[in-house]
Amino acid sequence: MRPFAISVIACVFVSAPLAAAPRLPVNFDCSAAKDHFSAFKQVLPGGPYRVTGTFRVEELMAGRFNPVVSVVVRTANDEAAVLVRLVRNKRERDITLVVDQSVGADKNYVVLGEVALKTDVPFVLAGDAVGHVQVTLGGKEAQADLGASAVKLELSCSSGDFDFSEVVIDDGG
Repeated sequence: MRPFAISVIACVFVSAPLAAAPRLPVNFDCSAAKDHFSAFKQVLPGGPYRVTGTFRVEELMAGRFNPVVSVVVRTANDEAAVLVRLVRNKRERDITLVVDQSVGADKNYVVLGEVALKTDVPFVLAGDAVGHVQVTLGGKEAQADLGASAVKLELSCSSGDFDFSEVVIDDGG
């Protein structure tokens, strides 16, 4: 009986500090065959949050769908989202930096610039408890308002080989 009590106490003692510790960086090699996608999903901390990292386009694959790499924050009910993405239009050779905002049926699309293949693109999405999101993508800034705090994060890609590096999620403090 005594060894059991010690292991339960040790488990509680060890797990409590880990929950409060800053999250370690995530590195995600996001590779998807043409016309397919890959994703990494994470729950955001309640209240203010800050997601930072870098993504890079290694290779694009032609197919029915445009190659894209994105960072998405969503509200709990999926009614509102901010998408930070790099996309290449089929008719163009350029890779475009885009911030999309959707709240219900309302959509907003902001082009922040263009980037070359194999370029590291830093990003920051910082949100507060009422849904204001400050976006920095490749050194350019945009703002969005979701109307509620985002609680879901998704890193995703389609039709290509992309790298997410040093993605850190914290409480925005």
